[in-house]
Amino acid sequence: MSADTLTGRQLNNFMEYIAGRDLGVVMSENVSQGKFLPPSEVIRIGRAIATALDYAHQNGVIHRDVKPSNILMANTGRVVLVDFGLALDVSQGSFGEAFGSAHYIAPEQARKSANAVPQSDLYSLGIILYELLAGTVPFDDPSPTSVALQHITLAVPSPRIYNSAISLQTERVLFKALSKDPAQRYENGTALMTALEQSLRAVPTHENRIDLPPLPAEAISQFPTDTKDNDPLLGRQLDEYRLDELIGHGGMARVYRGVDTRLKRYVAIKVIDTPFQANTDHMRRFQHEAQAIAQLEHPHIVSLYRYGQVNGLLYMAMQYVEGADLYSVLNSYRSAGDLIAPEDALRIIREICEALDDMHSKGIIHRDLTPSNQGEIFGSPLYVAPEQAISSADAVPQSDLYAVGVNPLTPKSRLMLPCST
Repeated sequence: MSADTLTGRQLNNFMEYIAGRDLGVVMSENVSQGKFLPPSEVIRIGRAIATALDYAHQNGVIHRDVKPSNILMANTGRVVLVDFGLALDVSQGSFGEAFGSAHYIAPEQARKSANAVPQSDLYSLGIILYELLAGTVPFDDPSPTSVALQHITLAVPSPRIYNSAISLQTERVLFKALSKDPAQRYENGTALMTALEQSLRAVPTHENRIDLPPLPAEAISQFPTDTKDNDPLLGRQLDEYRLDELIGHGGMARVYRGVDTRLKRYVAIKVIDTPFQANTDHMRRFQHEAQAIAQLEHPHIVSLYRYGQVNGLLYMAMQYVEGADLYSVLNSYRSAGDLIAPEDALRIIREICEALDDMHSKGIIHRDLTPSNQGEIFGSPLYVAPEQAISSADAVPQSDLYAVGVNPLTPKSRLMLPCST
């Protein structure tokens, strides 16, 4: 960059021209195609920005607006941090306005721009790394003010919700980078990227059984005879959705993994089963379920994409989550004579409770909270609350919490499961 020059009354900066695109454009393209950048590319981009930030911080400069659109991806492969227009010279101080972009702003900076420290830039880098790996930012809202408040008040959602390939080690690195307290974050960008690189290259151990455990034999035997090879609906097209694989069978519906042929992404398709298609009561309950899901927007609750009917087949198209149900996960631990780690159990229970609190705040009661969620519509006997066992109409929000308490994730769970005979 050359020195500023004054031409007439206009002050000009002359800087290097970099041919390429900004990181925000690259990330948007990946999201639209349902793709994630390879971990090696995430590391390369992250290290380049971390190095630039460390250099700036060593020279007493805090950027205060680190975001994808301020990161240029040159055609040569070079990664460049730009736009120091909001930069703070530590020696000169700052006014109190909350400068920065809401989706990437650190909590302390959201409160007051003068509170920005080097770790504020590293928080912004942490958000970018989260977005690169998970395909979305952790906090979002149409209102920038609401997003800023979320940074201050809300816990960071697990990135594994959005990308099940993310390991627990990598999740812990991101959580540390996004600590509310700057003192709890990494000391510098190099330390952050070293930890992230180690987590991405580490071979997962204990958590492998959580991601994709084999489906238990007893669960497979519960499928009807016309399953994966000869299911009459496989290959059928329901509007823009193609049914590819049967993945579950409940009390009155089947669940398929499908493909959205327009948006090129996997979806979960729930189709009301043949014996119930002419039953008005079951059709009404199926519609009620769709209407209930449509009211909910929460990271721990699947999203509803569409509710429709094609040639007499009533269906729901929902978010597809790669992984396994909790029953299968717990069964894999039992088969190995093991128990799930306490920190993993705590995380799962907390996220279930957060989802329930959101449902209850909207007047919705689940009424069938089981590890496999394959029970009858009025509740599964092993997990049903006493008041719900007497009458399903007596169910209250605490009925769902009773089921959480009975859940086999609770301490010493192998000895405390109710008798199933």
